Amino acid sequence: SIAQLPYGQYTLKVRAMGQDGYMAGNELAIPLHSIRPLYLRWWFFLVVVATITGIVVLLFRWRLWQLNRSKLLLEAEVARRTQQVEQKRRTIAAQKAHLEEMNAAKDKLFSIVGHELRGPLMYFGNIANRISYALQKKEYDTLEGLGEKVKNIAGSTNDMLNNLLNWSLLQGGRLFFGQGPADLQAVLEQVTETYQEVAALKKLRIEIETEPGLRVQAGADGLSILLQNLLSNAIKFSQEGSIVVIRTFRKEQQAVIEVKDQGKGMSPQKIQQLFSGAIQPPAKGTAGERGAGLGLQIVREIVKRYNGELRVHSQEGVGSRVTLLLPLAEES
Repeated sequence: SIAQLPYGQYTLKVRAMGQDGYMAGNELAIPLHSIRPLYLRWWFFLVVVATITGIVVLLFRWRLWQLNRSKLLLEAEVARRTQQVEQKRRTIAAQKAHLEEMNAAKDKLFSIVGHELRGPLMYFGNIANRISYALQKKEYDTLEGLGEKVKNIAGSTNDMLNNLLNWSLLQGGRLFFGQGPADLQAVLEQVTETYQEVAALKKLRIEIETEPGLRVQAGADGLSILLQNLLSNAIKFSQEGSIVVIRTFRKEQQAVIEVKDQGKGMSPQKIQQLFSGAIQPPAKGTAGERGAGLGLQIVREIVKRYNGELRVHSQEGVGSRVTLLLPLAEES
């Protein structure tokens, strides 16, 4: 069969045969060329080898890409975990430092409290003995003077304990105030009325100059604590028979509260220490009043929560002017 011939060159010779069975003398020579199969051609092997090589290279590169991608993902995960660990480490370190600072402040505060409370307690004991003696001797005129002294020391001790409580609650994040609005004049009148009797013991005159209608974006309770501390400090450090001036007015979008006294005043170093946030040893008032040294610290913390500002201007021997700037409430 011609179809089954192996590949190569052939010649097909054809002779005609007549009806009588004789072959013709002439023959027809037809050249045949059996083509080599495709899979046996040289270039086919090259194509197959190139294809296999290409597939191997592609598989290798794909696998390499997979490994690199896995490596990058792993590195990113390691970096993320490392960042988390570092963040936790920094948080723990900050918490540790804060706790150490709080512990040191607590120890210092307890030392101050123990020292400052010892004086009033001894004073009350002494007064009790003097009252008992006056009653025995029927010196009733003496009792009135002793009563005024008891009232004075009791007031300063009460202020100190209130400040200790407020400071403790502030440090623990448990002292919360509303955001107002609060009527500045109403709160100021209430606080001033409370301290009129204390001021009278030192023959102080409290002058108030207020701009009516000021409403601040601060809770009434927080505003009351601010004003109590400012007025208490002004009375404490004022000279007997002097004047304490309280002014309130509007300045742009803020309410300004100024408390000015004619007292002992402070040095620039003392003012800088007040704004450092560290607990300072308490200073005695002009009449020997005691405290915990926390008044302006509490004011500073509360003002910060109300997005306000605290300013202190003072001169030793002349007096101090403490200024609060609080945001005004939006008018409805």
